Amino acid sequence: NTDSAVAAKRIIHEGIANSYPHGRATECDVDIDCNASQITIRIADNGAATSGAATSGLGTAIMNSICGEEWNVEINPKGGRILNATFAQSNLH
Repeated sequence: NTDSAVAAKRIIHEGIANSYPHGRATECDVDIDCNASQITIRIADNGAATSGAATSGLGTAIMNSICGEEWNVEINPKGGRILNATFAQSNLH
């Protein structure tokens, strides 16, 4: 549905837009898994993996508003960071 597409776009935009200023990434891989009840997005970058923790800011507020507690940033074993986000399609209005 349109709400799900807009939410997914916002998450992907935040993940990619933050990959350079936070880690100087030059590449991002985006994976999307979608079923009738939820959408899961995984964005892996090749930037510096200084910390897996997300910092408070506008991006964090956007992620919390869409995903609640169902998102995290982790260190990518291959280098860089990974953003994992899951949201239920039924939670969107």
